[in-house]
Amino acid sequence: MGERQGVRTICRLELATTEAGGLSQPLLLPTQSLVFMFGPEADSGLVAFIERTEPSADALTAGLAADATVVFLAKPDTYVTKGRRYWLWMGRTVGEAVVTGVLD
Repeated sequence: MGERQGVRTICRLELATTEAGGLSQPLLLPTQSLVFMFGPEADSGLVAFIERTEPSADALTAGLAADATVVFLAKPDTYVTKGRRYWLWMGRTVGEAVVTGVLD
């Protein structure tokens, strides 16, 4: 698979436990598109892909806390900025992400 086009970032991921509504099954990396919502009750967000985590993992699992390379399909100066918090949406909120660095 070639590199995805978009704004490449490093994000701190904090996924909810299964008991708290998080993932019920592992989500293989790299992911297909996910929605990173602007707030826990927001009705809009950005499409992004999670490419890999540090330490390296093959999948995202409930309760995971890790740094990850995330590619957002957005302009960097508009919505993707250091310190910006997002809520990962898969039919429900399954975790949070905070941009800790913008790579390009």
